[in-house]
Amino acid sequence: MEDTYDFIVVGAGPAGCILANRLANAFKNLQILLIEAGGDNKAEEHLGFGDRTFTLATAPGFNWGYKTVPQEHLAHREIDYSRGKGLGGSTAINFCVWTRGPACDYDRWAQIVGDETWSWENVQERYEKIEQIQKPPTEYQNYVDMGDKVTTAKGEVKIGFPKGWDPDFGRYLDSIYSDGYPQTLDLNSGDPIGLGVMQYSMSSSRRVTAASAFLSTLPSNLAVLTTSVVRKVVFEGHRTRGIATDSGI
Repeated sequence: MEDTYDFIVVGAGPAGCILANRLANAFKNLQILLIEAGGDNKAEEHLGFGDRTFTLATAPGFNWGYKTVPQEHLAHREIDYSRGKGLGGSTAINFCVWTRGPACDYDRWAQIVGDETWSWENVQERYEKIEQIQKPPTEYQNYVDMGDKVTTAKGEVKIGFPKGWDPDFGRYLDSIYSDGYPQTLDLNSGDPIGLGVMQYSMSSSRRVTAASAFLSTLPSNLAVLTTSVVRKVVFEGHRTRGIATDSGI
């Protein structure tokens, strides 16, 4: 590992993973370091999609274990506020639901900040750059329509559906639709109002994390350092010169 780097990215959550990946690939002549307080989060027993709802509670070292302050209107209880620790950050412990949200939210943000970059039309382009939509199993054909996303989205984050299909689930949806509730064939179309099948950040029955998506193949100019807590940023005058960690780096 080098002693000096051109860029140091602190924290390997979703933002850190993609930033380090993009910097390293955009500037081949520069050295990039991604540093993370937690571990590599590669234990196979915590990567299964079927166990995703238990990972935040059962995977030691994956969760910072934050709590809120005592809540006055909840009998002064401290409420769990889980945040992921280690490569992938909270994508290593979340429920893998992949949701873009409603178009009106993005358009409202763009209006508030006066920047159309945040509009739904423009943000969709950013999603498409990181998504890799997998074709839904045939059992889903009456309940899911991804349009041309399956063929055009070629990003790093694999988005898919569980291969197992419970026939009762289809009948359950049919009964709801027959009562007049709207059907939504693509919950990430920008109009999520209605009932439909969720999309997940998963592939081949395994959880897809920011780390598995953006750090699976490291460029030669990108180094990743885990189990290293950054204690402070070192300045020289008004310029950042480095970082100080628990291990003395």
